[in-house]
Amino acid sequence: MSNGIRYLKIFRFERDSAVAEKKDPELETVTDPMSETKQELPEPAVDEAKAATEAPSEAEAEAEAEAEAEAEAEAEAEAEAEAEAEAEAEAEAEAEAEAEAEAEAATPPETAPQPAPTETRRGGFAPALIGGIVAAVLGFLAGRADLIDPLLPPGLRASDGAEAIAALQSKLDQQQAALSALKSDIGKIEMPDISGLSAQLGDLSAQLAPLATTAEDLSARTDSQAQALSALTARLSELEARPVAEGASPEVVAAYEAELSRTREVLAAQRAEVEQMVADAQTLKATAAADAQRAANRGTLAQLRGQLEAGAAYAEPLAALTAAGIDIPVALSGPAADGVASLAVLRDTFPPAARAALADLRQETRGTGLLAFLERQTGARSVTPRAGDDPDAVLSRAEAAVTSGDLATALDLVAALPEAAQAALADWVAQASSRHQAIAAADALAQSLNSN
Repeated sequence: MSNGIRYLKIFRFERDSAVAEKKDPELETVTDPMSETKQELPEPAVDEAKAATEAPSEAEAEAEAEAEAEAEAEAEAEAEAEAEAEAEAEAEAEAEAEAEAEAEAATPPETAPQPAPTETRRGGFAPALIGGIVAAVLGFLAGRADLIDPLLPPGLRASDGAEAIAALQSKLDQQQAALSALKSDIGKIEMPDISGLSAQLGDLSAQLAPLATTAEDLSARTDSQAQALSALTARLSELEARPVAEGASPEVVAAYEAELSRTREVLAAQRAEVEQMVADAQTLKATAAADAQRAANRGTLAQLRGQLEAGAAYAEPLAALTAAGIDIPVALSGPAADGVASLAVLRDTFPPAARAALADLRQETRGTGLLAFLERQTGARSVTPRAGDDPDAVLSRAEAAVTSGDLATALDLVAALPEAAQAALADWVAQASSRHQAIAAADALAQSLNSN
């Protein structure tokens, strides 16, 4: 308000100055003719004719001067009216300003209205960008503890011993959990039902019993026939040794010799028949024994396979197969005393081994950024199979293969991981490989027994 008044005063002053400047020349023009007329009046020597001609011009000049004076008076009156209006406006403005100042001074601070709460405006893109940069820097610094620790006081530095102890404790807990799971799995093992196989063995034994009896009968018969042939042979030899009676006709001698020849032929034929019967009986006996042994071997192998699947020791059935003359592969005979890891144990121990492998890889690569820092700290990994060649994707597919029981695929995927991940997975790979090779050897042995 004071600035407006000041501008109004300046405008008023400039306008008054302009009116005054305009007024002075007009007044001079008015006064000059008057002074000239006053000077012309006292001159005595003025020609009357000249005065008569100049009189009208002087009257006109006076009329013009009066008109100009009236115009100036009107202009001055208008200027004064405007000045008075401006003065009144200025006075009103000053009065309003004083009234407002008095009202503000008279209003107590306690009764002043509270300002309306303003809504906090959300930041735009720039604050979010700055916040992201700051978070990334903090994450990088937090991940590079080896750079920050030397600058921190001893009390704030990271303790490697505590981390190592915590890692060992975690591994011990995992091993304890695996042992508990193994004990639980062993307790839940159900031996395979071989009642059907036992029934088949009983039927086969019942069928072999008559064959054995027949073979024994044939052996007894062949023995008796052999004895009879031996007696006949002895008698023939005795008859041949006897001298032919003197005086016997040649026909009698020829008939006697012919009878001896036929007897020899009959004895030879009977001997051959008996020998064939003995051979057939022995073959039948051997075949029956072989069939019985094969059936027993299949039953023993079925028992071995059940213990192998359950992760239990299978040294006893393996010894029975060895005693039966079966050639046992090294992959099957090696872990017989302790057994191999069950599929349930391999499924339970794979996730912690995969997390440890990813942690080793991330520690070696030392990726920058907040995401890499969070992955290192939390050990996050994919639990559902996904495509890709990165270690996390490969391990996710390997875990899916283990869950489905496809150890061959899982081992191939793990073998394709970088060298830094192999140490953490070495124990699991050894157990899985031992189981996979033992089962493959047992399957090959079963196929061999079935084909023979």
